Amino acid sequence: MLVTLVLESRDNNDSWNAEGFKLDVELEGKLSSTVLQQLDDAAGDVSGLAVKCLAPLAKKVREQQILEMTNSLCDKLLNGKEQHRDIASIALKTIVSEVPSSSAARNVLVSISPKLIKGSLLR
Repeated sequence: MLVTLVLESRDNNDSWNAEGFKLDVELEGKLSSTVLQQLDDAAGDVSGLAVKCLAPLAKKVREQQILEMTNSLCDKLLNGKEQHRDIASIALKTIVSEVPSSSAARNVLVSISPKLIKGSLLR
């Protein structure tokens, strides 16, 4: 699959950081989904590379896609398998720190904060 091949290339971060790099809505969704799936990979180098891909990806996708990604990571963090929680928290931190606009950052925080607070109270 094309998206998997894109993830396997170490040149992705450079490509995604390029000024003219644009994603259409369909590719944005597929790429985001695949990167999030790769976080669950048993091989540490695959999940580590996926985390590295999140920073430039967060700068290139629409706000709605960022919200979907952060909500998915929040669910993995709170409800996922124990071994996936660490990588989910690192991935969530990576995206939150790279959100390109203050309005998007505010919307992300409004979306995930109640879930994280509720999750921390239940533990």
